[in-house]
Amino acid sequence: MSKLIEIIRKLGEQSQQPLGFGALAGRSEEAPTLALIGTATAADVGAELEAIKGDVVDAVILEADGAVSIGDQDGMDGVVWGVGPGALSNEDVVGLVSAGCDFFVIDPDTAPAAIVSQPDVDTLVTLKEPADRETAAALRGLGVNGSLSRPPADLSEIGYRDLVAIRRMGASVGGATLVECPRDVSTADLTALRDAGVDAVVVPLSEPERVSDIAGKIRELPPRRKSSGPGETRFQALAPTGSD
Repeated sequence: MSKLIEIIRKLGEQSQQPLGFGALAGRSEEAPTLALIGTATAADVGAELEAIKGDVVDAVILEADGAVSIGDQDGMDGVVWGVGPGALSNEDVVGLVSAGCDFFVIDPDTAPAAIVSQPDVDTLVTLKEPADRETAAALRGLGVNGSLSRPPADLSEIGYRDLVAIRRMGASVGGATLVECPRDVSTADLTALRDAGVDAVVVPLSEPERVSDIAGKIRELPPRRKSSGPGETRFQALAPTGSD
């Protein structure tokens, strides 16, 4: 199991130990019920992490371009990081895992096959539409652990139909459900996303004020509804990977 999936499994648990970048700021005893994940380029990740020091970010998704150089970055110890969709070769995958890559977010149409064979490294997929039954079964059989939904770039407020679309996408794949965060997300939006089954929201680290705002809103979210416990049925549906 990757560190990212472990973080998501533990959402909402009482804990004195910070997760991810919580070590930079410390977490309250009541753990958040929604994870916050940043995106960055490999070249800029150092400066961007410094810019948001003090906020609670659980993991980072690096752009694939240039990610193979991450082993040369200073200050990555203890950082939970993965690599997003892009032009990667089988050799790149092996090198990234050796450098500490914890998970991959892939486009199934372009991802290299070597991702399937990496122990203790989880995989999430991006899809343009919910997977049909046969595709979903194939993804689970290949050890996919969740999905990343990308709402329209101009989406400024979460509507009910957006929740339906996000839930359909996540349910078709199973596992963890990540969503790129809308621009002007409110506390009500975050609460609705979480209660609709979203486990983590994704935001660019290049926008530190936005990251800080969302982190604060996540810390203030009301308790999760009992009927939507964190990922119970989704995680039970996962096919075992080679590392389990």
